[in-house]
Amino acid sequence: MPSIIDGRIPVAFAASVPQASREVLLVEGDAPVPAGTIVERFLAEKGRHPVGCVCCRPRSPAAQALSRLYLAYARGEISSISGVLVLTTTEAARDTIVAALEADVVLRARFRLAGRPGERPVEIPS
Repeated sequence: MPSIIDGRIPVAFAASVPQASREVLLVEGDAPVPAGTIVERFLAEKGRHPVGCVCCRPRSPAAQALSRLYLAYARGEISSISGVLVLTTTEAARDTIVAALEADVVLRARFRLAGRPGERPVEIPS
């Protein structure tokens, strides 16, 4: 069976930062993170305008945060991204990230949920 290499950045979820984590962190709210960690933050809320085409509908805070991470990487402000570890405290925040990745074509081109297609996104033990 041929092997397909997926160059998109994997996104996984955790409740806290595992030791020796090298991923860039996407953190819900203002939760504390270890010093020296690359962090982008988001709020667990959906876009304000539920109807509309993709090109004119406001993006959710989660989609905006992922876009800021990628933009920093594209500009060279982040030297490399081996993965994004999303720190969430609620199921709603997790669902917000998953929904952003599923609904936003640009994000889907840059990021992928870690794990296999059709499976629940990967949970990283703390």
